[in-house]
Amino acid sequence: MTGELFERLLYTDCLPGTGLGAGGGFQVQAQSAGVDSGQSAFATRWLLYEVQVPWLGGKRPVGDFPLGFAHASGAGYGTAQGLYAGKAAAGGRDGNHLTDALLTRDGALYGAVRPAQLWRSPLWRESPWPGKDCEPLDPAALEAGPLTADAVAEWARALPEREAVLARLLTLLEDPDGKRAVIISDGPDEAMTWIAAATLLLPARRALEASFKVFSSIPQRTEHRIAAAPADLFPQLAPGRGGAAFVIDARTGAADDGPVSERAAFYARRFTADGDPYDVVDAVELADALGGKDQHLGGRDARLTAWALTRPDDELTEPAALFRWLHGASRELLSEHGAGVAALLLEAAPSGEVLRWIDAAVADGRIHADPAAVRLRLLTAELAAIRDGQQAPVQEVLPPVRLDPDAARDAESELSSAILLGSNQQGDRLLCLARRHGIVPELAAPLQQRLRDFVSAWIDHPAGYQPGGWVLRTEILDCAHDELRHRAAHGGMPSVHDPIRRLNKYFADRADLGDPLDLEIQASLIAAADRAQRVKRLRSLIGLIGQEPAPAGAAAAAALQRALLDWQAADGEVAVIVLTELPASFQVEDVIAARAAESLDQASRRPTRALLDLLDRLDRQGKVPEGDKFARLIQDDRLVRSFIHRAAQDRIATELRYIEDAVRTLQAADPLVVEARLDEVLEACLLARNPQLGAVVLASLKSPLPRLIVERWARTLGQRDLVSDAWWCLSCLLYEHLPERRQGQLAAAIRDYAKTLPTEGFEAWYQEVAREAEPHEREVWDWLFPKDAPRPRINLWRTRDGGRP
Repeated sequence: MTGELFERLLYTDCLPGTGLGAGGGFQVQAQSAGVDSGQSAFATRWLLYEVQVPWLGGKRPVGDFPLGFAHASGAGYGTAQGLYAGKAAAGGRDGNHLTDALLTRDGALYGAVRPAQLWRSPLWRESPWPGKDCEPLDPAALEAGPLTADAVAEWARALPEREAVLARLLTLLEDPDGKRAVIISDGPDEAMTWIAAATLLLPARRALEASFKVFSSIPQRTEHRIAAAPADLFPQLAPGRGGAAFVIDARTGAADDGPVSERAAFYARRFTADGDPYDVVDAVELADALGGKDQHLGGRDARLTAWALTRPDDELTEPAALFRWLHGASRELLSEHGAGVAALLLEAAPSGEVLRWIDAAVADGRIHADPAAVRLRLLTAELAAIRDGQQAPVQEVLPPVRLDPDAARDAESELSSAILLGSNQQGDRLLCLARRHGIVPELAAPLQQRLRDFVSAWIDHPAGYQPGGWVLRTEILDCAHDELRHRAAHGGMPSVHDPIRRLNKYFADRADLGDPLDLEIQASLIAAADRAQRVKRLRSLIGLIGQEPAPAGAAAAAALQRALLDWQAADGEVAVIVLTELPASFQVEDVIAARAAESLDQASRRPTRALLDLLDRLDRQGKVPEGDKFARLIQDDRLVRSFIHRAAQDRIATELRYIEDAVRTLQAADPLVVEARLDEVLEACLLARNPQLGAVVLASLKSPLPRLIVERWARTLGQRDLVSDAWWCLSCLLYEHLPERRQGQLAAAIRDYAKTLPTEGFEAWYQEVAREAEPHEREVWDWLFPKDAPRPRINLWRTRDGGRP
């Protein structure tokens, strides 16, 4: 079976050899080539005409037997119309019947036609086929009978009570697992009309799954979802007496009570109203599509959206439902229906929230609509909200949209007028709105004056304003800067301290060294900043001052220092930076110099390398504060740096006196100063051309310096060349005057580090050192890393009686 055509099957009583069975009797008389065994079995189980036995026994005329109709789903879908045919094929007995069935596994072949609408269609056969084969049916030839949407809607409107019963029946069918329905009627037409009405209000895919049979000889036991039964044969069946089934009496319109879903009430009400019933059917189908795969029959928002799209000229009563659908729809659904829904919302006075969402969806291509039209609507809505005081300023800048010249001019004019006429708080929001929409108002004279008044109010009461979001931000801040300068000129600099403290961050990038106001602002920023930012800003300012010609630079240096003092920003650290980094030709204020000296005095109690470097720099600049303490520190630091310098000279490798002088120089320095430059001292020993310089230093310096040097070396093992560190350690251990405790400290340090190495890495290192070692060096190296149990720690060069081993 191709799936592009309806397969066909006819079932009736056959003479031997005229049907597809082995002999005669009831069987499939003919079928199209694509019908398989599963479909054939499905058709004979679900779709066959049922002869009402009491009518047969009562000798009812053949012409008085009603047509039958059935539909089911299972092995695909099947729809059939049947009739009573009277005598059997061989003659004699009564009870023959005929069923003509359409079969398919592709429900899409039905299109928009519901199976019940095929009732009394001219496509059905009333007699057997001439042979055992028949042609399939082209879906284009699928023709509805009299149960068109117009005819069914007209029938539904004829009796007011039908709307409520239809809603109950539709509610039942909306649940695939709900109870069964039984329709009692005098003839099949009335029952088929009820079924058509209910299934027209189901999406086509769901209508195909609702099985039914008219008439059924066992209406209360059949597996069909809906069964119709002739009233004269089932007088006991009536509303309230159907057991588990929902019963409708088609003669009176009475029915069992039952729940009514919101969806069923919605569609039943509109289907029975004076309107186009095809709109209702179209909306049913569209709602199912708009709901996507995860919503049962579309959901409320999809239903209201579908109805609005189907009836675009009706008043939109619930725009919020359309927006909820729009907001939650997939990109595919938005691409197909989003523009239509957005157009409906745009005509319904949407809120700013809705317009913002639509604008964003248009900008990123989810909805295809005119971006300029949407943007202008959004601007109008947001402008109105600000005028009404309903909305805080929106800071997000929108993607640019090209407006035609007239629209752009109108938008700019409307915003400028609003700024001129609005309050200062509204002006703040309008400036943000202009930036958001990319509209730059023209700075004509009236607007310039308005902005001067605006910034004056902002300076005095900045709370609630959003300068980061303003259009013309640079121009407005220039205007505010001018206002502060004007106030300072008339009231003195202290009169603007409070505004500067509140607003300094907006002028942080202004550093006109000739403008006292800028230096005050910079000093206020330094006073308020954390340490890192304070130091960075101060150094930057001093660097700029150093680039100025002498007169201007000197004036700026003096003004900056006064501002720092005014803002109480000249603490010890700031004072030291000013003293150190201000060019020597510029005067340091006495108060700042004194604070710097006090800070340096505190730091000198435990000198650091940074302090020593700083004092060296001040010494070269001639700025060292007075006092013997600073002089001694500088002198001791010179001794340490002299040792470091000598250690790097070639003479250190061969001249014993030179070595002794270098070490004596280091011994003469204050141990605290040596400790401050301990890293440099260690590095000098490691890099010296005489490998035993380090050992001499370790043997000569007073405690705790030797211990600290070894500890520093141990902490940095692995950060240098390991082989070089090993040779340095061996050189120290081989020095005969090295104290035993220092030998043990060095040995323990290198052994502890070796334990951190992987086996392969340790072996490679060990062998590389061993290959180049002299016998006496190899002896020490093996002692450090014995193959078996480690030897006890001993003095390498002395026995108990003082002799050599």
